Amino acid sequence: MRVPALIVLLCPLLFSGCDSPAPTAAPEPLATASSEPAPPVTMNPMHAVMAAKLGYAGEILEGLARADYEQIEEAARQLELTSREASWMITDSVTYVLYSEQFREITGDLADHARRGNIERATLDFMQMTQTCVLCHTYLRRERLTRDFPERVTMVSPPSPDARLRWETP
Repeated sequence: MRVPALIVLLCPLLFSGCDSPAPTAAPEPLATASSEPAPPVTMNPMHAVMAAKLGYAGEILEGLARADYEQIEEAARQLELTSREASWMITDSVTYVLYSEQFREITGDLADHARRGNIERATLDFMQMTQTCVLCHTYLRRERLTRDFPERVTMVSPPSPDARLRWETP
């Protein structure tokens, strides 16, 4: 007979949320040298794109785990749209452009497979998309190390007229 009595005593705690009471007064702000308010924190556009990309990728993974095809499709479409924003293009190298095009193609396939309810293909697309992200980020890390390399080929800026090809002799 002790078990029912224990349940009766514990039930109110379970349904009350077990939260501690809210503080009655706001905490004192920390003293600062200046009385001016702190400037708002702004996110670098590149970091904002990355945060959005990670959020959508997380939604896709959750959708795959739950077989929520609408969530997968919507997040894949949003990733594709995000990849078309100007802030996505952080470099003008041919390699980066190709990775971006491949990413868009994969996210399009992922959305289509989700719309058709093909969880196996959608899962493979997600893995391929993730692999493309990792390869591109690896490339970008290497690119930063050699950014000032004078023979770097880009889509926007042609080589200078006095640049020599590697096989030419001075």
